[in-house]
Amino acid sequence: MMDFALDTQAGTIAGQDFGGGGTALLLWPSIFMDRHSFTDAVDNLSPTWRVITLDGPGHGESPGLRGRG
Repeated sequence: MMDFALDTQAGTIAGQDFGGGGTALLLWPSIFMDRHSFTDAVDNLSPTWRVITLDGPGHGESPGLRGRG
């Protein structure tokens, strides 16, 4: 597992790459959730897929959008 921060024009997005063999599968949580909501899914999917989880802006470890108070 590797933590990362993706810098965008809108702000920084925190994520984790769980590796695994195969095609990348991106898990982006819904509103009021963060990437930790996918713990069980990651455990089940990572043997087959390269699983990547993200925290949306203002959720989990991602700060809010740039330019927004």
